[in-house]
Amino acid sequence: MYSLLYAVSALVGFQHGSSVPTVTLYLLLGTLFVFPTALVLRHNTPISINVALLIATPLLPALLVVDPLEVGFYGYDPYRTLQTTVEFREHGPLWIAGKRASWPAFYALVWIIKFLTGGEISSFGRFLPLFTLIVPTMLYAFARKLIDDDSAFLVAMGLVGVRTLFTFEIKFIDESLAFVLFFALLLSLRLIASDGRPAKYLCYLFATATVLAHHYIGFLTVFLLVLWDLTDSDKLQTVMKQKKIPFSGITALSGGLFVGMFLVIAPSFCFV
Repeated sequence: MYSLLYAVSALVGFQHGSSVPTVTLYLLLGTLFVFPTALVLRHNTPISINVALLIATPLLPALLVVDPLEVGFYGYDPYRTLQTTVEFREHGPLWIAGKRASWPAFYALVWIIKFLTGGEISSFGRFLPLFTLIVPTMLYAFARKLIDDDSAFLVAMGLVGVRTLFTFEIKFIDESLAFVLFFALLLSLRLIASDGRPAKYLCYLFATATVLAHHYIGFLTVFLLVLWDLTDSDKLQTVMKQKKIPFSGITALSGGLFVGMFLVIAPSFCFV
């Protein structure tokens, strides 16, 4: 039933998006969101099915939004944000970071992909931010360590249903990468409780990358790490102390990088 509804929604959206009333497509996609929730709550579905639903459900509306027809969805303006790809081609990532007061991680990633593939940014730039759709799955994995599977799935589906996931996070903007890295950091912090030292290096990697990806999310990351570092009763803190993993080291590294990036980029905010 889910597959049939998925196919109908895709057919209507991609083939008849410009001729079918927008409300019709909204109803189809709304049903597409409700069906997985009812399925998981009524049946004891395995984790693999839950993950597949969390990936497939947001993928279709995201592709419909990114589609050049835009199928009438409100709030998504790819032409404005994709103008950055032209600037990227003409001036490079450092110029964009300085001109737009943007943290450099996202544009560095784009430059690496362009270098490795040789492709045009204007071609893959439209679809590159679709990697943010992995966030609901990461949130599900994180929540499973705190609550039961059904509740964790509901939390993740709640994130899938947030409109900004489709109208903002999948734009060609630096926040899309920071959005993913922030949840990856949270997940890696929780993995320490079971994986110990290997997860420690993931924490350092994601904490560093998150701070270098976006100013607001970087500040939020440092703020949460400081609060977490000051909490003595948290189970994670106890585990890290037992395994001799310095939480303060992660916090200090992230904070130092954020301050350094802010001092470099801050003058550009005056011209934004």
